Amino acid sequence: MDYEHGTNTRKSEYANKNYKILYNNIIGKLSFQQNNKLKISISYTYTQKNNSWGEEVSIHNNIAMEINYRIAKRGNLIGRGTYAHIGFKGESNSSIGYELLEALQPGNNGVFSLQYQTTLWKNLQLNLTYEGRMAAHTNMKHLGSVELRAFF
Repeated sequence: MDYEHGTNTRKSEYANKNYKILYNNIIGKLSFQQNNKLKISISYTYTQKNNSWGEEVSIHNNIAMEINYRIAKRGNLIGRGTYAHIGFKGESNSSIGYELLEALQPGNNGVFSLQYQTTLWKNLQLNLTYEGRMAAHTNMKHLGSVELRAFF
């Protein structure tokens, strides 16, 4: 369990972009590991944010899961998923709303990814990644990427 309390402040030339956000986080995490092959983590986060220079407020309830599976001499397969429910008071299409919502939307949100990492040769690594994002009242977004790294 962790607890965080803090302030995030921004001062800009434009008054409508100024904010002083007071936040509280409560984070709980549970992990299970079997040998060096499988690791599973589940976490829950409760976050409350208030803009003390305005009326904007957000309350986040997030539950996340991560599974890391190592395949001998093949690589790692990593799956992550997060469900977030956000209660929000204020204008969501503003710089303050973006900060309070953490780039998500009020209501139900889901973010997930699947990644495969492998070493092709001694100094060449391949990463394949798929990411998906869903938010209330919007279509699902998909993103895939391929990364090839060379180590010298």
